[in-house]
Amino acid sequence: MNYLILGSGIAAMAAAEAIRNSDKTGRIRMISAEQELCFNRPMLIGEFALDGSGAALFEKQQDWPRQFDVEVRLGCRAVSIDRDAKAVHLEDGSVETYDKLIYALGAQVTVPPIPGADRESVLVVRTREDMEKIRARMRQAKQAVVIGGGMLGLEDAWALHEQKLDVAIIEQKQRVAFGQIDQSAGNLMKKRIERMGVPVYLNASVTEIGDGYVSFRQEIPGAAAENPPEIELVTIPADLVILSTGVTPNCALGAQAGLAVTGRSTGEKTASGSTETGEDFVCGGCGACCGGLQTGACWIAVDEYCRTSDPDIFAAGDCAAVNGRNDAIWDEAREMGRVAGSNAAAGSPRAADTNVPREVVQTYYPEEPEVYVPVTAQHIFTGFDTEVFTMADSSGAGTDGVYIRHADVEIFDYQRERYIRVSLQDGIIAGILLINASELAPELMDAYRRGDGEEEARQIIQRWKDSHDVDFKPAAPFQHR
Repeated sequence: MNYLILGSGIAAMAAAEAIRNSDKTGRIRMISAEQELCFNRPMLIGEFALDGSGAALFEKQQDWPRQFDVEVRLGCRAVSIDRDAKAVHLEDGSVETYDKLIYALGAQVTVPPIPGADRESVLVVRTREDMEKIRARMRQAKQAVVIGGGMLGLEDAWALHEQKLDVAIIEQKQRVAFGQIDQSAGNLMKKRIERMGVPVYLNASVTEIGDGYVSFRQEIPGAAAENPPEIELVTIPADLVILSTGVTPNCALGAQAGLAVTGRSTGEKTASGSTETGEDFVCGGCGACCGGLQTGACWIAVDEYCRTSDPDIFAAGDCAAVNGRNDAIWDEAREMGRVAGSNAAAGSPRAADTNVPREVVQTYYPEEPEVYVPVTAQHIFTGFDTEVFTMADSSGAGTDGVYIRHADVEIFDYQRERYIRVSLQDGIIAGILLINASELAPELMDAYRRGDGEEEARQIIQRWKDSHDVDFKPAAPFQHR
C-alpha cells in the first residue's frame, strides 16, 4: 500500500504512526511546506523566550522518521490534488501518487483586515521562522501589543513581559480567554494581569496599525445598565505587534479538488449560497468560504471515521471537522490523526458520502473501523502570577448556548483570589474552571469522567476547603443573558 500524508504536524505524525502500527510494509511518505516536523505550537513563544532556539520542542525530529520508516520531505508545498489520477502535484513540478491520502495541512493564523496588518512590525506565532523574526524585533522594541486575549494571546503577552518589554493586550470581547472562562474569572484575570503592569483593553476593535502605534475603538459601559456604551478612540505605542486572532483552516487545496467542505457561517452567503452552520458544500477555492472573515470559516468535512467525501482520502487536524465540529486543540488533532491513519491502513468503508449512517457501514463492512470520539478540551495557563485550569464546558454556556450557571457549584476566595466553579448540565458535571486552585483538578477530572453530579462536586470542594484556612464566599450574583 502506498500512503501519502500532506502536513507534518501532530495530526500527520499520529496518522503515520497509526498506519505503521497496522501496516508494517506499506510505503509512507510525508510532504510539508514547513521546515520542521511536529512541535507543540502552544509552547512555542515560551520556549523561544527561554533560550532562543526552542530546541526542546523538536525532540522527536531526529529519530522519528527512521523509527516509523517514514520518508519525510520538508519545505515542499502541494499545489493541487488530482483525485482521478490519485496524484498530488508539488510546487517544484514533481508529482507524488498514492493509494491512500491523509490530508493534514492544519491551519494558519488569521490575519484580520486591519489597515497596517502587513507591516514588518506585525508578526504571528506559528513557526520557528516566526519566532526568529519576533526575537530579532524584540532586540529593538520597547513597547509590544498583543491583539487577541485568548489563552494563546495571554501566553504571548506573558512571554514578552518576561523579556522586560512593556506589553498591552487588546481583546475584542468582554473578557480575556472568552471561550474558556466565565465573566467572574475574566474579571479576576484582568485584575491580576494589570497588577503586573500589563493593561488589558476589552470590547476593543483595532482600527489601524501604524508606524510605532496601534489605534482602536473601545466600548466604555454606561454608568447605568440602561445607558448605551460610549465609544472611545484610543492610541497606544507599539514597536512590536503580535496577532493572536485565531486560525484559518487550510482547506482550500482539498476544496479545489472537489472534497466536501463544512462551513461555519456568520449569516452572509458563501460561494455555494449556504448560510447554515455545519452545512456541507463544495467550495471553488475562491476564499469566500475558506476562512473569509466576513463569512465564517470552513473545514474539510469528515465523518466519525475521519474519511472525506472521497473514499481514498482521509483528513485530520485543524483543517478538518468531524461532523461539522473542530475545536482546534492539540489532543483533538492527535486523535483525529490516529483514527485517520488507522482507517486508511485498514481499508475503510468505501463510501463517498460523509453522512453514511453508521449502521449501514456495519451492515456492509463487518470489520468495524476506528471511530473518532470527541476529545474533552483542557486548557492550562500559568503566568501573571496566576494558574488557570479549564476542562470541557468551563465557560458555562452549555451545549445549547444557554447559560445555566444558577445551578453551578461556585465559590470565591477573595483573600487569596481563588475561584472555583463546576458547571452542571442536567445535574451532571459538564465543566471545571479553577483559578489558583489547580490542586483540585485531578479529583474533579475523575468526577467528570465518572459522570458525577452536584453532590459529589460539592463534597470534593468541601474536603478541599476544610484544609484551607481562607475566606471562601459565594461569587457575585450572575445576570442571565
